[in-house]
Amino acid sequence: MRKSLPLLAGVALTLVLSACAKKCGGTTETATAPAQPTATAALSRPSATLEIGTKDDEIAYDKTTLEAKTGTVIAVRFKNNAKSPQNKHNWVLTKPGMAQGVAGAGQAAHNGEKTGFIPNTPDMIAHTKLLKPGEEDTIIFTVPPAGEYSFVCTVPGHEWKMVGVFKATKK
Repeated sequence: MRKSLPLLAGVALTLVLSACAKKCGGTTETATAPAQPTATAALSRPSATLEIGTKDDEIAYDKTTLEAKTGTVIAVRFKNNAKSPQNKHNWVLTKPGMAQGVAGAGQAAHNGEKTGFIPNTPDMIAHTKLLKPGEEDTIIFTVPPAGEYSFVCTVPGHEWKMVGVFKATKK
C-alpha cells in the first residue's frame, strides 16, 4: 500500500490539473507527451535584450531610440537609476503616435500609483511595472510589425520628457 500511495497521489494530481485546465480553458501535458512550444516557452527565451534606464534624477530616459527586428522575441530591461525616492518611473510601449494618449489614460486610471499608472487600453503593447529608485524590471514580448512605435513613462508629468521611439525593422 505504501508503494502505491505516491502513484495514487500522482494520478489524483493529474486528474485535478486536467479538470482545472478544462474548466479554465487551458491544456495539460503529460511527461510522455512530446513538448510543444507554447507562447510562454517562446517568450521565455528572447533572442536579444535591450537595456534602457533613467538619467539619474532627471525626468529622462538614457536612450530615446530602441530598435529590434520585427517578429523576434526580445527582452527589454528597464532600470530606474534615480536616487530620490519620489522619482518613480515605468516604461510603456505603445502603438504609433499613442504615447500621450496612453500616458493620459494611465494617469486617469483608477488607483493611479497602485496600478503603476498602467491603463487598460489596446493602444499599449508592453510595459514594465512602476519602479522605485534602484529597481529594475525585464519584460519579454514579440516585436510588432515593422514601423515606429512610441515608448513613454506614464507617471503624471513625465510623459512630455520621458518619451522615445521603438523602431521595429524588417532587417
